[in-house]
Amino acid sequence: MKHKYSAIKNKNYKFLPALVVVLVVTAIGLKLLLGSHAAAPQASTAEAENGTLGGTTAQVADASASGGKALKFGTTGGGSGGSGPSGQAMPVGSVTSDGHTWTQTFSDDFTTAVPTGSFPGSTYGTKWSVYDEGWPDTSGNGQQCPNEVLSTTGGMLQWHLYTPSGAKPCVADPEPNNHQTYGRYSVRMKADSVAGWAIAYLLWPDSNNWGDGETDWPEAVMNSTSGVNGHATGSNPAENVFQADSHQGFTSWHTYTTEWEPNKINYYIDNTLLGTQTTYIPTVARHWVLQVDTAYGSIPSPSATANINVDWVSVWSY
Repeated sequence: MKHKYSAIKNKNYKFLPALVVVLVVTAIGLKLLLGSHAAAPQASTAEAENGTLGGTTAQVADASASGGKALKFGTTGGGSGGSGPSGQAMPVGSVTSDGHTWTQTFSDDFTTAVPTGSFPGSTYGTKWSVYDEGWPDTSGNGQQCPNEVLSTTGGMLQWHLYTPSGAKPCVADPEPNNHQTYGRYSVRMKADSVAGWAIAYLLWPDSNNWGDGETDWPEAVMNSTSGVNGHATGSNPAENVFQADSHQGFTSWHTYTTEWEPNKINYYIDNTLLGTQTTYIPTVARHWVLQVDTAYGSIPSPSATANINVDWVSVWSY
């Protein structure tokens, strides 16, 4: 069933002035270290992932972003049959990471093209949902326009963001029809560097109660560097109890992975550990939303446009 956009959901991310200051500070090279074990990217101590790719065994395309220490996948005859538009094929099957074997429950590499106005439609409707046309976005400065924004082309899910004449900027927040407690979530994506729009791919509680836990990765205005925001559970969900900055922009292909376990949440970029959250770990079923909204305090120029491309997404259960 399609998820209704609610007043509570409107609080999903908060590009408040304080966060804007943080983004400015990190942009000049300072590290943001809040919460449990936030750290600069480092080689993971987890086991090498044993997921399967459809092509040949290969290091991820953006290994240079992690000092050449990105983990490798094994190979079988299954998978997507190639490297995909981003140079990295969608993983297929179980993977082993952080000493645990994760079972794949959802994946999509968008091999069937559908034009703008037809996503999810009959082609993707059993796997994806979108918010209602015309609903306000998180900041209130934009409006949901999935029929004008979303399409699949060239093996990618694409957002084409723009501002219609005389209207608010258009956004769209597709979400996989997948609900579970604990899990591993990976997305391979890139985006234009344009002010005024913001990416916040997040895990949101099925209860629609913000206090049950929100996890955002990647999250940032599109002309900044991607970051993590892990929110408190309980009575003060606006508090970010874990934050980390990847120091990587959105204009190159990157793989963003969240591993949600009973006692911690690991955050990876290109299979390299960025940091680990060990407090305020959500314990209820949640779902993944690929949220793209207007930023707080900075709406897009009326003439601005921006594209976001997702090569593939994959979800595993704990």
